[in-house]
Amino acid sequence: MVKLTTLSKAISITPRKIIFNRRFLIILVFILTLCPLGAESWRYSILGENDDYVALLDSVISLMPYVDDERILESVSERMERNERIKTEKKKAEYYEEENYRSISSLTQSPVSLSERLEIEKVNTSFSDYSSLLRIGDRDTYEYLLTQNNLDALIYVKCEGEGTIREIEVIYNGEIIRKAFYTNSLYNYEEEALVDYFTTHLLSSNHNWHHINVNVPSVSITIDGNVKTNSTDLIVLENGPHTFSLSSSGYSHKTEVIEVGEERDINLTLSPLDSHSLYISTIPWSVDMRINGEFRDNKYIQSIYSPYTISLSSPSFSILTYQSNRVDERVDVELNPLWMDDEDIIMEKKNDFYRSIFTSLLSFGGYTAIRAVENINASTGRNALKVVFEGISIVSLINLVCTAIDYYSSAGQGI
Repeated sequence: MVKLTTLSKAISITPRKIIFNRRFLIILVFILTLCPLGAESWRYSILGENDDYVALLDSVISLMPYVDDERILESVSERMERNERIKTEKKKAEYYEEENYRSISSLTQSPVSLSERLEIEKVNTSFSDYSSLLRIGDRDTYEYLLTQNNLDALIYVKCEGEGTIREIEVIYNGEIIRKAFYTNSLYNYEEEALVDYFTTHLLSSNHNWHHINVNVPSVSITIDGNVKTNSTDLIVLENGPHTFSLSSSGYSHKTEVIEVGEERDINLTLSPLDSHSLYISTIPWSVDMRINGEFRDNKYIQSIYSPYTISLSSPSFSILTYQSNRVDERVDVELNPLWMDDEDIIMEKKNDFYRSIFTSLLSFGGYTAIRAVENINASTGRNALKVVFEGISIVSLINLVCTAIDYYSSAGQGI
């Protein structure tokens, strides 16, 4: 009875659940129609006559975490609405061609919905296709190129002059935003100027750019769980608390929450770990040794911090990299010969071993046969053929032992 009652309840409830799920699905589809998913992005492209400065611009824009300035969001929304109008007009033209007038009357333009923060998307375009237009282009030309490539920003780097110092003009959507004399020695100065412009232009007022200063030359930095991958010490952050995690060889790991504001410099410090001595014993003795990337010619190291990485190399031997987090006073390392990395050589040694077995069996078999014949004939004196086979048997036995040792010693080292 209990099972039947449970089953009857399940049967009576199931249709209601199906009806509810269908209603929910219809509502969800309706919502998605009004507010389509598909995150839109701020699309930009950089073209220019100076590759170094173009790379600098790319690096600067990559520092921007997103785009949330109201003016930029509005321009992206206008681009999306224009695209929807074009899509609607194309669809309407198709219906006219098909004489499907009923569908034309019901055709509506999809609404545009943007999030408060847009991702940044780089669009690759060819400079050779637009170089002549860009050099003499006005605002209308840039509007044409923006529409043709579905862009929000087209940045053109114009370069004049010859020699080390070049006169640079940065043109953003037809407007000159930067004029400067540029050389590689002015990289940092130009980087700060561009970061300041794009932080103000692409981000809301509660964002600032900062210098990260660490008392360690080589350090891994994680900010709010995201690893800082670019080599510059500049970073763009929203005002407020941020979690910084730092790690470096020979220093204790550190996590610190810092309230970021208008102050440009963010100063971080790491404390050194206790050091220990280390002796590295190697086979072969003569090796090129690097510890944490630095060359060392002395195998006894008076002071080292864990974790550390040892890289060893020697002619005719495989390169070995060893990493340790332990506090060891001695490390024994043996490098494998390069020939051991060749499977054909190992197979050849295996075949030599099998050939030695076959030769030994033949020689001992011949020697045994001669002894048997000699016993039957009961001849006296030493048989010359018997002496030959005795010698061959001894040589074969020695060769068998040598090839066996050679093969098994190679196989025993993990080949």
